[in-house]
Amino acid sequence: MSPADFPNSRLTWRAWGLGISCSLLCAARLFAQPMALSWQTLGEGGGAVSSQAYQLTATIGQANAASVMTNRSFSLTGGFWVDLEGATIVSVISSPSNRLCCPGSSPTLTVVADGTPPLAFQWRRNGADLVDGPGISGATSSHLTLVAISPEGGGSFDVKVKNAYGNVTSSPVQLVVTSKPSFAVPMVVNGSIVGATVLDGGCGYANAPRISFTDVGGTGALAYANIVDGTVTSIHMVSGGTGYSTNTLLAIEPPVYPRLMIALGPSNGLQLEAADLMAGQTYQLKASTTDLSHWSGLGNFIVEETTWVFTNAWSISATNRSFFQLQWSQ
Repeated sequence: MSPADFPNSRLTWRAWGLGISCSLLCAARLFAQPMALSWQTLGEGGGAVSSQAYQLTATIGQANAASVMTNRSFSLTGGFWVDLEGATIVSVISSPSNRLCCPGSSPTLTVVADGTPPLAFQWRRNGADLVDGPGISGATSSHLTLVAISPEGGGSFDVKVKNAYGNVTSSPVQLVVTSKPSFAVPMVVNGSIVGATVLDGGCGYANAPRISFTDVGGTGALAYANIVDGTVTSIHMVSGGTGYSTNTLLAIEPPVYPRLMIALGPSNGLQLEAADLMAGQTYQLKASTTDLSHWSGLGNFIVEETTWVFTNAWSISATNRSFFQLQWSQ
């Protein structure tokens, strides 16, 4: 006896206080689409004590094993067996994390979701659905790629995942498109700098940055940077100098310099605003009320965007002379 003996029929199995019933179309097209299957455990006297819904995903055949019920399968001696898979609402297991990326790069955001298939995906930027096209690939898949992204292409991204049993939205991820500095370490041999290893080429360089070396006893080292598409690719030594130690520090100028502006703030006070910053980088704010040679530090801070507004304001009546300085801290 096999399922083929019962075309277009309702099949009911019962054994040892365990009842299952479902309506199946026993033909080749039976499992073209998942089918719902439910079971219930019968207590003494026939009362139902538990039940659960499942999705039928596999084939029907003959069972020779003893009666078994798990969250994956049910088999019945001398009858039919079916493979079952729990029907579950969709859930997000892993969301993408906040990202800093260079202009012109192609970052990919990935989400890992679980639930009874099929799963449908819809990525959004700042709450608006994305559509595949120039600059966007995978808007309705688990992997979203932003091709050759521009500074305007950043924002808040999330993805909505759904199946037949519900939907869920991932936590938002902030993607900031910004320039970043290059980092390199010098190679010192017998007191002379013979070269440098670029650890991070950075991005956003419009011109080759200035290279400087800091060491107590060293002098005379000169170098310049080679850039390709805004990234430092190598450092060329013009002169190795003399007297440098293995603790010599190499500094590469940042790709952009911050613009510090003074605006009229609350109660007619002075308020500072900055632009052209590098997100994710540390800056130091300094002030002076005397001249440009005596500065007082007002603290270091890490910026999350390319602009920044200092929350404090300075009273115009308190001083008629103030200088402010904002510099990148490597």
